[in-house]
Order: sequence, then C-alpha cells, then structure tokens
Amino acid sequence: MLGSANAASTIEDAATAATDDAASLVVTEPQTRVGVAFCAPYCGKHLKAEVEPALDDLLETLNHVPHDALAWCFPPSTRELVDSTQKDIYPGVILLARVVNLDTVTIPLS
Repeated sequence: MLGSANAASTIEDAATAATDDAASLVVTEPQTRVGVAFCAPYCGKHLKAEVEPALDDLLETLNHVPHDALAWCFPPSTRELVDSTQKDIYPGVILLARVVNLDTVTIPLS
C-alpha cells in the first residue's frame, strides 16, 4: 500500500520473485535472463491528499532497492484513478527489472 512502511520491500520482494522465476527457466544454452516486476501501488481513496508526497517518498526509497532498470509512470490523468470498488486509488505503475546472474545458475545441457 502506498505510504506504508513496507511498500518498497513489497516491490523488492516482487522483483526477487520475478528474478528467481527467470533464473529457473530451462534453456539449452546460456542466455540473458531478466526478472521484471510490474507493481501498482495504491492507497485508500480517503488518503488522496497524501498521494503526491507518498509517491515521492516511495520513488526515493526505490532508488536504494537493487535493480538494473527502474521505470515508473504516474500521469496526472491517473493520479486519482479509483478501482471498481470505489475504495482505492491506483495512481500509476512501477517497473523494476534485474538481470539474472548466470554465474549462480546451473544451465542443463541436453
């Protein structure tokens, strides 16, 4: 949840899971593998006044999360995008990517 103390760690966990999934792919020759996590932070509709500062804090924190690529998109037109339940705001999306270290992955040869 946007603005919570564990938002960055939740995104980091998603990126780790994506990287682990990419590392577990079975291929017959070495290839670059990338774990990619798309994350949609959200907050309660009643907290819409806090979206901007919470996004700033989250993006600053994400600069310290290990990554090879980091992108985000929070266009003004979606800053107050409400879900179908009318309870939560989803202001945009974050992409965090990590290249798999092939030195630590066993590649089966067939």
